[in-house]
Amino acid sequence: VVKKIDKESSTFYYVLTFKDGDDPSNLIPLGVGLLSDHTTAGISEFLLTIRKLIVIVKKKYYKPRFFVCDFSLAIMNALLNIFNHEDLYRHLKQCWFILHKQYSSSKLRNLCIIRICCAHVMHAFVRSLHKIQLKKDERHQCTKLFAVLLNTDTLEKAFALFEKMLTIYGDEKALDTDKLLS
Repeated sequence: VVKKIDKESSTFYYVLTFKDGDDPSNLIPLGVGLLSDHTTAGISEFLLTIRKLIVIVKKKYYKPRFFVCDFSLAIMNALLNIFNHEDLYRHLKQCWFILHKQYSSSKLRNLCIIRICCAHVMHAFVRSLHKIQLKKDERHQCTKLFAVLLNTDTLEKAFALFEKMLTIYGDEKALDTDKLLS
């Protein structure tokens, strides 16, 4: 937003979009809002308004399969509250059960999952590598491995890759990490 309103907190532009089909650029905006209340309650009110309008227009409630958002706890809590009627603790517990394949496919179809934006995750990871003062080439190697780890599609593959990463970087006597990575 161009200009700050006196005696108000910063105003942010919020957009709730719908992704249609497999093309990642095929996004349809469902609702937009300028909010200066960045609390769970303020964001929940915005989302509830959109949810009600969708029901009015479509004459049916459509529960989203997943949401992609940044690390904002207020946004996550608002999404979970409005669309799942749950809190973050319960949602994380459900994610644990999903990872351990304890839900049937019909149960999975009724869940709305929060996904954290990969760009935000990668940015946070790179910031943490800067804080521990790794050399530039080591940061690049770690970032590439983390990107692969982030995009693994099963828990078993993630654990296997993590084990290899520990083998390479966990051995303080290893001097040939470049060769091990290739």
